[in-house]
Amino acid sequence: MTKSPLVESGRVSLAEFDLPMHLTPYLSGNFGELRYNHFHSGIDFKTLKGVGYPVYAVADGWVSRIRISNFGFGCALYINHSNGFTTVYGHLQKYASPIDNFAKTTQYKIEQFELDTLLKPGIIPVRRGQLIAYSGNAGISAAPHLHFEIRDTKTEEAIDPLLWFSNRIKDHKPPHFQKIVLYAIENEGVLSTGAGKSILPTINVQGIWKLNGKFPTAWGKIGFGLNAYDYMDLTSNIYGICNISLFLENKKIFQQDMSRFSFNQTRYINSLTDYEVRQKSETWIMKSFVEPGNMLNIYLNTKDRGYINIHEEKTYHFRYEVKDRAGNMSEIRFEIQGQRKDIPVAAKGKNYFKCWVPNHFVSADAELDIPAGTLYKDIDFQFTQKSSTGHSDIYTLQNSWTPLHQSIPLKLRIQKDDLSNKKAYYIAKKNKYGHFQYVGGDYSKGKIQAYIHELGDYTVLVDTIPPKIVGINLENAIKNRLFRIRISDAASGIKTWRGTIDGAWVLFEFDCKTSQLKYNFDDSRLVKGKEHKLFLEVKDACGNKSCMEKSFNY
Repeated sequence: MTKSPLVESGRVSLAEFDLPMHLTPYLSGNFGELRYNHFHSGIDFKTLKGVGYPVYAVADGWVSRIRISNFGFGCALYINHSNGFTTVYGHLQKYASPIDNFAKTTQYKIEQFELDTLLKPGIIPVRRGQLIAYSGNAGISAAPHLHFEIRDTKTEEAIDPLLWFSNRIKDHKPPHFQKIVLYAIENEGVLSTGAGKSILPTINVQGIWKLNGKFPTAWGKIGFGLNAYDYMDLTSNIYGICNISLFLENKKIFQQDMSRFSFNQTRYINSLTDYEVRQKSETWIMKSFVEPGNMLNIYLNTKDRGYINIHEEKTYHFRYEVKDRAGNMSEIRFEIQGQRKDIPVAAKGKNYFKCWVPNHFVSADAELDIPAGTLYKDIDFQFTQKSSTGHSDIYTLQNSWTPLHQSIPLKLRIQKDDLSNKKAYYIAKKNKYGHFQYVGGDYSKGKIQAYIHELGDYTVLVDTIPPKIVGINLENAIKNRLFRIRISDAASGIKTWRGTIDGAWVLFEFDCKTSQLKYNFDDSRLVKGKEHKLFLEVKDACGNKSCMEKSFNY
């Protein structure tokens, strides 16, 4: 197995960083936590449930990137340091000067709220301890906090900041086991229950972790997984596990270390975890075996990719060890009884897709391309088609719990192609609540193609309804020197907006959590003592448009 490129201890000691805030450091999230379709790439510092706390440069360097978006980190800042690392600060409320001046000037120059600009060394230098921003809750953020990352500048790999900061954050609590899972590998292993997996909860008896139950007997090729969380002092949060080791008869057969990872590998989380269990129950099970299509580089000392061969009728003794960055450890011991049993082998269907070759499916109404490396293991692809009263049938592509490593093109025939405005058509996917959600697509000759990130149920819908713009109270807006305008779209979603005052573009910031546009009166660009005309245009992803026009005195 490929070894995880851990941070060399010597390099860490030479690259000492300050904490980015002057608040007592408590974390709401740690590095490598399991998130939907990605690993958490940094640590989240708590900000006393508020925003506007000063954020400081952790070392000398220069601003290398300014990124402002509706989603993701919202307002983010990247600083390169001469020691070969880049620090990232996310979910900011705003930048400090001169960074804020540079960002706004650029936004007005390109006439866009969203900004992603790279800066050369020397344009905006910063010193250790310099005020660079204020903490916030921008982008996809459940509560106010500062997201902080350390990256290798050359490789852009994310590295665990607790390799620097673990001695500054109080943590004397070991991880807790929640569940242990036994898997029978399809066509190669079998459990006495006949099921593909067995999930057992754990209990702690006087400080000793045990299974709350007994696994079924097994034969052939098996694997294990676990659900576990870490804890820290003086917080009620749960955190991800830093290091996992699995032993058979006291010999290490699997080790996973979450010290760093590449962003181009982060979606492999859908192979590391049990995607089906997560989709059905929101439970995170981490597999302790490496599927054929999983190329993560976080595995160490892993024998036979973590798979185990039960080939004797005897008792096999296993032990899990889980550790956090502070060195706190928990372990659990358990047994598997080998019992000879015939291994069922399923016949391969006509659409048997192998993970490391390109696969193509086509029917009269649907077409799907699955490039090599998209699947994490071979699958017997299933396709069904059900009639619908909409503009196409409902197409079931395998199921919603078969993960994909990359987006793939799906083309569907529009069976009721009766709209003159072809931009109104879009492909939609059924979510876990049974509702179809916008995916997108481009129309051509009676068909529509979109790139999908998941398998499951798809159909073609239309959006001909323009977005909604909620009016504003001009008197209050002028008094507070702030326009707040709520916008929404029920189908394809907001795609673009453009606001002008007296014909000149103005900066309307968008908060995706509240669906609000916000414009702060800018006296350097807005002349006082005259009547002004505000014009706002909002478009959804299908091109439907709404406009608002208001006159006001300021």
